[in-house]
Order: sequence, then structure tokens, then C-alpha cells
Amino acid sequence: MRSLSWSPDGKRLVSAADDRMVRIWAPAIGRELLRLPSPANVYPSVAWSPCSRMLGTSDRSLRIFDATRGYELGAKLSHTQPSP
Repeated sequence: MRSLSWSPDGKRLVSAADDRMVRIWAPAIGRELLRLPSPANVYPSVAWSPCSRMLGTSDRSLRIFDATRGYELGAKLSHTQPSP
């Protein structure tokens, strides 16, 4: 396990693991709700937006996901990455 975070509303949990998957869980019912698109790298951190509708993941870039449907909303490369 690389990262684990409760949603601000306390209803969901997000995990980022060594298998390169980010999963959103519903602990109250003991179910996995979503798997986010498999990243190229393992994300060392995940964080919720204050409204619990979006999720940010970070390695050397920041990626924002819709936490209810699982699709990526956008990405921003870090200044530490070389330009393509």
C-alpha cells in the first residue's frame, strides 16, 4: 500500500497500491466501487477534493479524476519533469 485517504464526507476510502491501481472503496458495505485507469507509475499519494467529488493523484505529475465515474479530468506535469 502506497497511500490511503478517507473522503471528506467520510463515505469512501481511496487506496493506491504497488499493483499500480487506484481504488475507491465503500467501507460501510465492504465493496470496491471504482478502479481508476491504470497509471504508468505507482502513485505515492492520493487526496480528495473538499467536496469529495474529485480525486488527485501524484507521482511527478498531478492527475485529477472524477471520483464518482472514474474518468480523468486533467493532468499537469511537474516542473521537475523534462519537457517532451
